[in-house]
Amino acid sequence: MDVTSNVQILGSPLTKSTFAKNIWDMQVFNGHIYLGHGDFNTSSGPIPVIYFDPATSKFVTHFTVDEEEINVFRVLNGKLFIPGIDARDDWNFGNIYAIGSNNSWIKYRTVPQAVHVFDIAYYHGKLYAVTGTTRTCWGEVLVSEDMGVSWQSQVPGNASSWLFTGNWGISLFELGGKLYAGGRMLFLSPAELAGNSGNYARFVEIDGDNTQIQLYSKYFAPGIDLRYGYYLKKNIVFHNQLVFICQNRIASNWKPNSMYAAISLDKSRKIIFPEISAVPADILNRDSSIYVLTFIKTASKNYTNIIYKSSDLENWNEVFRFNTDTFARSFEELNGDFYFGLGCDTDYVSPNTGNILKVAQRVY
Repeated sequence: MDVTSNVQILGSPLTKSTFAKNIWDMQVFNGHIYLGHGDFNTSSGPIPVIYFDPATSKFVTHFTVDEEEINVFRVLNGKLFIPGIDARDDWNFGNIYAIGSNNSWIKYRTVPQAVHVFDIAYYHGKLYAVTGTTRTCWGEVLVSEDMGVSWQSQVPGNASSWLFTGNWGISLFELGGKLYAGGRMLFLSPAELAGNSGNYARFVEIDGDNTQIQLYSKYFAPGIDLRYGYYLKKNIVFHNQLVFICQNRIASNWKPNSMYAAISLDKSRKIIFPEISAVPADILNRDSSIYVLTFIKTASKNYTNIIYKSSDLENWNEVFRFNTDTFARSFEELNGDFYFGLGCDTDYVSPNTGNILKVAQRVY
């Protein structure tokens, strides 16, 4: 169903340079839709924490973070968090931010020597952070038993040879009841792989009891384009499977590539949509269904955005589609209405980047 004529343009509250208006993430919390934006490659901070309020149809600035970008929001243990992806403070500490009980934001400048806090996770009653750090010049995983007030290093710990490929620890994810941390994944061809498994896909398994295992996988993202290094992003758990999008990063641009469903590090499959050229950009888990935002570049300055739905990760039904001059990078759903954040890549920086769109439930 083409709903292009029924798409509402809510506008954009963003004032930074056009590329920094990319809506990297959208997150529903307390009836509001929070917007992730900025550009840590060009130092576009400080970044206002902005949400759209559907009740008033207004954008509201809730807080300002001392970061160059808001890349992702996390709802953990009933609270909304922002990992501080690139602190504007000195590098003695990195930051995380959380909404407190009185609906005000708290800045925790407590993550030791974390230049970049890329992701956080709540696991077995503890808060974990994965970082790019000055301590090792590589990635590090830290754990907090008091929800961010203080931190202890867990990886690399005493095993200095445990390094994330590509310098940084980027993502935390659960799979099979265990917590894993990953960095850049360099997917080599089988011939290149011989004797070089450390550069294929490297992970650290964390069991919550201060022990870790370094793991490698040849099969985590089968069929990937071998020209790029990839990062695991937009990960959710659905039907006991890890569903994630592989993105390759070119300068500031986190570029969506492909989507996978994994039941283990060594058993994963690529998700193919009815429109086989559709590129997955974002994922939502709603009750017993999963929604995926995809896009197809049909011509210069012309994109078709398609939303797919599945209850089993096998059969995919189109919910609706609409056309724009640039692609929708992120989306959210609230009370049956869908909201979209427009993005761009470095090939064409659309002036519509940063616009928020709405498709009401009544039109699809």
